[in-house]
Amino acid sequence: MNLDRSLVLPDRTPDLPPTVAVVSRCDLTMRGADRIESLPTRFEKRVEVKFHTWQYCRDMRRDFNLLSEILHRKWRHPEHRPAIATLLKDLEDEVDALTNSARKYPLPPDTGKEVVLALRLISPQAESLCEMLAGADRALFKLLHSEIGPTAQEECNAVNHKYKRLKKYLLARRSPEKKLPENHSHDDSH
Repeated sequence: MNLDRSLVLPDRTPDLPPTVAVVSRCDLTMRGADRIESLPTRFEKRVEVKFHTWQYCRDMRRDFNLLSEILHRKWRHPEHRPAIATLLKDLEDEVDALTNSARKYPLPPDTGKEVVLALRLISPQAESLCEMLAGADRALFKLLHSEIGPTAQEECNAVNHKYKRLKKYLLARRSPEKKLPENHSHDDSH
């Protein structure tokens, strides 16, 4: 899944630190911005992504930096890669299904409640997660402004379920699908 360029805005805030959320309606910030900024990585992209719905904006602000950090750390351990790849693929499949169900509806004009988040992407997996959540947000925004508006949130249940599965796996001290040896000295919980 490629990041829809209409979701990425040009850099308009060179005087702000890159992980400060740029918002159009209130003072919202990204949790864990300092930690994500301090991580040395070989991969880095900086993007600004517009979110139209409070649901996915909340997930991004609350979880994205933490999940990015854990994705980056766990991906370095080969025993985690198959499970993470499967969970990301499952989420991508559900986002694609949601996007397809919203495809027939036009993107409504901005409401003035959109939030633009400035993000530091520290791995290809974090980039994929960002693309998926931004795509789900855009699809939900279309559905909310369509004739199925009142039930649009139900359309996102499968996406939300797969996102929660990924989050649960990443936040688990020891991953349920692949246990690390008991004498393993590296602690993946931080």
